[in-house]
Amino acid sequence: MTSTLQVNCFIERPSCSQKFDVHSRDSLPSSLSFKPIFRRLQQNPILANIPNFIKEASVRLLDTFVDLAFEFVDQPLLPSQGNFAPVEELGDAVCETSIEGRIPDDFPEGVYIRNGPNPLFGALKSTKSMFGKSSHTWIEGEGMLHALYFCKERDGSWITSYNNRYVQTDTFKLEKKRNKPAFLPAIEGDSQAVLSAFLLNMLRFGLVDKYLSNTNVFEYSSKFYSISENHIPQDIDIRTPETLGNWDINKAWRRPFTSHPKSVCFKAFTVVVVLACRSHGSIIPGPDFGLNKFEWYSKGFKHSVKEIDEKSQQRSFFSRAYEWRLNMCTGEVEERNLTGTEYSMDFPMMNEKFVGLENKFGYTQVVDSNASSISGLLLYN
Repeated sequence: MTSTLQVNCFIERPSCSQKFDVHSRDSLPSSLSFKPIFRRLQQNPILANIPNFIKEASVRLLDTFVDLAFEFVDQPLLPSQGNFAPVEELGDAVCETSIEGRIPDDFPEGVYIRNGPNPLFGALKSTKSMFGKSSHTWIEGEGMLHALYFCKERDGSWITSYNNRYVQTDTFKLEKKRNKPAFLPAIEGDSQAVLSAFLLNMLRFGLVDKYLSNTNVFEYSSKFYSISENHIPQDIDIRTPETLGNWDINKAWRRPFTSHPKSVCFKAFTVVVVLACRSHGSIIPGPDFGLNKFEWYSKGFKHSVKEIDEKSQQRSFFSRAYEWRLNMCTGEVEERNLTGTEYSMDFPMMNEKFVGLENKFGYTQVVDSNASSISGLLLYN
């Protein structure tokens, strides 16, 4: 017998979310255990006897230094990225009255919800300082839930409404309270700028970077959660859609979570089939600092050469559906390309009712390589 296993991959940032008890009331609960050096510092009797007002004064001094030494600037959007600009929270749901086309009679009622980055203060940020420049990457930005509701009346007519909400992570609440950016970008930039951002974020907040919760929404045990790879999930109410709090599995989970969890029950199979898409390059996290991002993405999506050059950026994002057959008895693995090189494909999936069961169908989205290369964005047919 054979079974099919759906694989989801992700890139995990360095998870340095240790709590450091020398900061003020703006400190945040940590999802990770302390590293030994911070534990020893915390237990130091000299530090333990420092009055709270001295600790708070030290944090205010660091905040003042950041305000004076670092300038936050908005990252510009490319002309093709206007549709990705952040939007404001609505507050209350609004009825959608302008609908193109017709909703099918047998369309299921319910809520369709999307999670994605929506920077809190108008745009992704870069900082300039004596240490150089550091920037947010395109995968950052606070998570926002977009909910579209479909309700069918007795006469067969449809009522549709839309609402949105930021995911209320601990770091979101902190920056919202301050009403300005607080965390320095600490992923991309000049080495000294990234290192200084890393240290200053840790000293001020006990965290290297913000909790984003901007990647996915999943259901477990009839409840719904927002998630990204750098923090624990947030419990959400999809009816509003408000954040109810962090979900730490009754305090049993103290580390980052996967953004694409699957619940699978396997039987005893001789062969397990793994389906996934692969390419020679990755759009995450992006080009090296200082390179032209538009040219880098455009060249990677380009589909004008006959063969893929592994040493060249050109066509490096051309993705194909592959199959790996894992023999559970012999340990052998067989690999084959399922879709050739005519079309680039991404986001493979299967009917989730058959995850872990014998089945023969899979589905992907087809990438429009020419349009993606022209716009510098990943676009689908």
